[in-house]
Amino acid sequence: MDPFTKLYRPVLLLIVLLVVGTAGYRLLYPIPMLDALYMTVITLATVGFREVYPLDEKGKIFTILLILTGLGGITFTASSVFQFMVAGHLTGMVKRRKMEKTLDSLRNHYIVCGFGRVGEQIAQDLTKAGARFVVIDSNPEALARVEKHGYLFVAGNATNDEVLQKAGIEHAKGLVAASDSDPDNVLITLSAKLLNPKLFIASRASSEDVFDKLYKLGANRVVSPYLSTGQKMAAMMLKPVVHDYLDTMAYSTDLEIRIGDMELPPDCEIVGKTIQHSAIRKRTGVTILAIKKPEGRVLTNPPVSTVLAKGDHLILVGTAQQLDALTQMILPGNREPPG
Repeated sequence: MDPFTKLYRPVLLLIVLLVVGTAGYRLLYPIPMLDALYMTVITLATVGFREVYPLDEKGKIFTILLILTGLGGITFTASSVFQFMVAGHLTGMVKRRKMEKTLDSLRNHYIVCGFGRVGEQIAQDLTKAGARFVVIDSNPEALARVEKHGYLFVAGNATNDEVLQKAGIEHAKGLVAASDSDPDNVLITLSAKLLNPKLFIASRASSEDVFDKLYKLGANRVVSPYLSTGQKMAAMMLKPVVHDYLDTMAYSTDLEIRIGDMELPPDCEIVGKTIQHSAIRKRTGVTILAIKKPEGRVLTNPPVSTVLAKGDHLILVGTAQQLDALTQMILPGNREPPG
């Protein structure tokens, strides 16, 4: 039961007692409304003040009944208020208000839909990367783990547009549909893309039959935990050293050298220039490992004569400071480093 519902009932009972008592004294005696209310209050409070009108036999009987009923009602109300405060509901309400304000101010954040084993791991990796994110889940046990970690969250079903909007989907940078249910991930992907067509969506799929559906609905990446795990384990066996190196480069936050990525905007100063003339490496120290063209073609280890175009996605390697320097060179005013 909602804590406010628990508090609402005793308060309503107290109001009913006041109304009944006031109406009763008005019916029994020709006294003004204020006097009748006063009589009711001093009777319920048992303060012992003198009545404003002498009581006859009917009045005394009514007063006795009002006192007996009122004592129970006031005790119930006081107990409920005490429990409400002791249980920390007021503190919880303050926390929720603070969280709502934080959610309203979020920009370029990520949304993690589903806090199972996959979603929890995603949240941990985002935290290590220093990325801001919001978790959406409706399971009380999952939400308890979210609160324990101190993550921002929205309680509800991520297939609901209103819940996605509370998580700030209009201003989000990306969304992960990590539910254990393929149908839910399909609905989440569809809803998210309709609410924010520019959103980058990574969706989980347990069955390969769902892959094409998710891509058609707007998912940018679709991942099967089982398929990915199999490929990862095969790579570990066939090329363990290469796998460990690439894995560390891509995901470790402790290394000085990192792999990042950046999409070139139309007004970027290096658009239309070759890699050599852009002097990216000379000016920032960053090396371009590959370029993914807007049509999907990937140029691995591109020659220095390659012309950079708008929409090109650069795969980069460098230190955090070097990647940040490239961000400032290409996207002035944007403090978020590539990757």
